[in-house]
Amino acid sequence: MASTTAASWRSSTPFITFVLCWAIFVDQFIFAIIVPVAPFTLEQRNHVPADSVQQWIAVLLCTYGAAQFIFSPIFGWIADNTPDRKLPFRIGLVAIIASTILLWLAPSIKVAVFARVVQGAADAIVWVTSLAIIADTVGQEHVGEYMGYIALAGNAGSVIGPLLGGVVFAKLGYHAVFIMALITLAGDVVLRFLMLEKRSSRSAVDESIVEMAYVRATSDTENDAIEQGGKSMLKVNVTVSAHSSCSSLPALFKPLPPRPDGQYEALSIYGDNMAYSCTSPYLELTEPTPKPLCISTSTPSRKPRQLPAVLSLLFSPRFFVALWGIFVQAAVGASFRTSLPLYLSELFSWGAIQAGLAFLPLAIPSLLGPLFGWTADRYGPRWVATIAFAAMGPLVILLRIVSQNTVHDKVVLFVLLGLIGICPEAAYTPLSADIAAVATELDDVRGRRKGASYAQASGLFNAASALGNTVGPLATSGLMDVGGWGTINLVMGVVTGVTAIPVMLLCGGRLWKR
Repeated sequence: MASTTAASWRSSTPFITFVLCWAIFVDQFIFAIIVPVAPFTLEQRNHVPADSVQQWIAVLLCTYGAAQFIFSPIFGWIADNTPDRKLPFRIGLVAIIASTILLWLAPSIKVAVFARVVQGAADAIVWVTSLAIIADTVGQEHVGEYMGYIALAGNAGSVIGPLLGGVVFAKLGYHAVFIMALITLAGDVVLRFLMLEKRSSRSAVDESIVEMAYVRATSDTENDAIEQGGKSMLKVNVTVSAHSSCSSLPALFKPLPPRPDGQYEALSIYGDNMAYSCTSPYLELTEPTPKPLCISTSTPSRKPRQLPAVLSLLFSPRFFVALWGIFVQAAVGASFRTSLPLYLSELFSWGAIQAGLAFLPLAIPSLLGPLFGWTADRYGPRWVATIAFAAMGPLVILLRIVSQNTVHDKVVLFVLLGLIGICPEAAYTPLSADIAAVATELDDVRGRRKGASYAQASGLFNAASALGNTVGPLATSGLMDVGGWGTINLVMGVVTGVTAIPVMLLCGGRLWKR
């Protein structure tokens, strides 16, 4: 009883959500905590010449983004093709710890670059598995709301990291920054090993074996009828694969108590031309099935060869538009991180602290993420995301008017940044929910269990975000050389505003079919 209670709270939705949010927070916190330390590390510890520090900071950021972009789809495939998602989730933790220690002790720039590659790969694992686990846990109908919590945790880490990193570095020195990072990781270790996935918590047996099930008789068959608890039961066997779970079965099945002898036999059960499987060894029908089950010892006919899930997702216009929206959102955010501090330093003579405070209006609206997600879950993702992109475009262009060192322009800057900060949150959660919805529809079409493609969809989602985070600074650097602050905001604003058109047409399904 005690073990059942422990498994219950360890696999509860609130606890799983907290663990995933903490993992994302720590991931972003550790990435951001090193930002104030990077110039010192490169010059004093990695022996980079002072006039090359900025160049190597850009190289490290691009290396991180490239690693995240490359590894996200790979780890998405791995997470979808393992018995559960705990293994890649924990591998990500090991990679984060390793990359943090490498960055801390790196004696040369080559080691620092390698550490950033490991950190980018770790980030890919954490984000991909976290997004997939949350989709497995709450179901498609609540994905938007819970993605809002994930986004909130990530933004909190991105904001708190540089602030704490700068203060600790100034007061306690270089080593204290990394000790603080490892302390946060210690909590992450405990939580990740406590968490039980919902899709694996229902089974205490090895999923690689073949298990037996009992199903109430629904039609005349030649199988032996038996008595169990006063009920007439039909002796039926279920083949369980290493990747199966109770979510593979219709809702009309439920687990039964274990049989005393614990014997298993190897047969298969098919219904509606589909092979059903479950990790629970004993099942019964809780309501009549719409169609009689066909019980057979023969192997079902092979399904026609299908494209890999990753390609099927990419060939979906609806999915591709969601990826484009995520890419644009990430690119604009990265553009701000690159251009805003430099412009404010030049225009207002602001230092690092004042420029850092300018990012608060962009970060605070992340508190609204769960609300936007709930709205998208309830009313559909199309119009929430469309309005977000349509509003963000003109607001970004209006930043061009901030051009004088006056109180008026400073007020206008903070008001515009606050309004702009709302838009990415309003776009992120609906697009996240739509990506999960497309993956669910793909699984239905391919005859696979629900959630079989979640991690691969999340991998592409994360790759699009990583590509935006890499392209954004590069584009900003080129635009800064061509026309400066005004040109950057004009281009980013136009791209963002135009993105509202394909989002309106395809997000949530084709508009013209409605």
